[in-house]
Amino acid sequence: MLLGTDKDGWTIWHYAAKRGNSEIFQKVWERAKEKLTTEEIINKLLLSTDKDGRTAWHIAARLINSETLQNVWEWAKEKLTTEEINYKLLLGTDKDGRTAWHYAAESGNSEILQKVWGWAKQKLTTEEINYRLLLGRDKEGRTSRHYAAWRGNSEILQKAWEWAKEKLTTEEINNKLLLGTDKDERTAWHYAAESGNSEILQKVWECSKEKLTTEEINNKLLLGTDKDGRTAWHIAASLGNSETSQKVWELAKEKVTTEEINYKLLLGTDKDGRTAWHYAAESGNSEILQKVWEWAKEKLTTEEINYKLLLGTDKDGRTAWHYTATQGNSEILQKVWKCSKENLTTEEINYKLLLGTDQDGRTAWHIASVRGNSDIFK
Repeated sequence: MLLGTDKDGWTIWHYAAKRGNSEIFQKVWERAKEKLTTEEIINKLLLSTDKDGRTAWHIAARLINSETLQNVWEWAKEKLTTEEINYKLLLGTDKDGRTAWHYAAESGNSEILQKVWGWAKQKLTTEEINYRLLLGRDKEGRTSRHYAAWRGNSEILQKAWEWAKEKLTTEEINNKLLLGTDKDERTAWHYAAESGNSEILQKVWECSKEKLTTEEINNKLLLGTDKDGRTAWHIAASLGNSETSQKVWELAKEKVTTEEINYKLLLGTDKDGRTAWHYAAESGNSEILQKVWEWAKEKLTTEEINYKLLLGTDKDGRTAWHYTATQGNSEILQKVWKCSKENLTTEEINYKLLLGTDQDGRTAWHIASVRGNSDIFK
């Protein structure tokens, strides 16, 4: 029972870590010491990995249970060598290349992060802390900062930021932390936009302003694109989060030129030819769509609004009108219709909107029929 594993490679030790019940964990530990050899305790419990390469240490850090993590640490120190603690626990990675530090940053629990940091400083060299913890990347190229911006909270971001400034050079902070990209060429700024949390976005922004030049902020943060050509603006619009979109917009207006706002934000397209307007239509959030519309009217010419926004097509020939039909959201469809009637001629509405086809020859009517939403047809 003590050493048996399930189909995912989980031992009773993994399950005890997952449960987060210190009493159960204590009983398992006492039973193990009574029945197992030291070698079995070390290799089959403390350092045992599941099919994803995760030890109970990873599980405890991931499931935000501070007491469980403390228990694993104390028992590990009782049985493991310094080398095993350092390289299989503190710096040990799962199959995705993630350490417990990555998991702690993702957890959103600052107490967990604080514990891992304290233990790391006790055991690891400065070089190990810098390059395998603070700047350590998983197989997707993500650092703990990417995870903190994506899943964490502002307190975690602040703590990790203070520790980074304590340990890293300005160049490392700028190029590997603030502007460092994962395999999809996304910075922590992109992840902050994806988090849908305006407080997180604000925190990343404050750290960036502290260290980066205006040019770096403008070109690599505000207007920086991932491998799909998406800025944080596209990402915020795609997730239907009006608060995050508002925040990106306000920060952009503070820094970039009117021309950049117009042609790289409002009308900027990703590699599929989609603008934020396409993403807003697809998001199903009428508030996002309304905001983008108001900002467009404030900045763009009538011609740009008509032919690059309302009738602008992606590489598959789809307008925002097609995307509203794809989502099957009658409120969004009504909003795009209202905006179109404000600006387009009857001919344009008829032949480019109502009867306009994508590259597969489909009108919004065809797409809506597939969705099967009767409200769309009204």
